[in-house]
Amino acid sequence: MRDIAIIVVIQLLALSYGAMLLWKGRPLYYAYSEGFLQLVQAYDIERQEAAVARKQNPELAPHCYSLPRWIWAPLPKDPDERDRIIKSAVAGGDDVISMPRYFKPWEQGLPELRERLMSVDELGYFSGAEKKLLKERLRAAGLPTDRVNSMAFTGRGRPLLALFDPASLNIEAIIKVK
Repeated sequence: MRDIAIIVVIQLLALSYGAMLLWKGRPLYYAYSEGFLQLVQAYDIERQEAAVARKQNPELAPHCYSLPRWIWAPLPKDPDERDRIIKSAVAGGDDVISMPRYFKPWEQGLPELRERLMSVDELGYFSGAEKKLLKERLRAAGLPTDRVNSMAFTGRGRPLLALFDPASLNIEAIIKVK
C-alpha cells in the first residue's frame, strides 16, 4: 500500500507540474509590433505588469480566462519611456509586447502594418535557402511569390512566414520554414 501511495503522490505532483507549465505557456496574444508579428505567452507577462494593465488598459489586459487575441503593441509616444523599453529589450529584458498597458486594438495598427509588409525576398529573418523553400511552398499552395504581403511571425522557435491579403489585411496563410 505504501509503495502505491508513493507512486500516486509522485504522479499527482508530475501532473500538477505539467498542467502548470501548460497554463503558463498558453498563448495570450498575437501581437503586431514594430514590423513583426510575435506570439505572446502567459509567462511573457509578469504579474505586476498584468495588474498595471488591468488598471490602465482593462479592455486588453490579460485575465485567467483570456483567449488568444490579435493586438497592436506600439511603443509609447513618450520618448523617455520609449528609450527605456528599447534599451530593456536590447539587453534581453522586457519588450513592449510584454507590457499590456500599451496594447491597442488590432485594427488601429493595420495602417502601420500595411507599410511594413515586404516580399519574401526582402525579409531579413530567413536565409536564402529558407526563402527558396518558402517560395516553393507558396507556389505549391497556389499563392504568388512576388507580392509585398509578407511578415515574419516570431515566437520561441523558428520564425514563420505570415502572408496577408493586401486589400483586407486578413491573414491568408502562415507557412512553416522547416
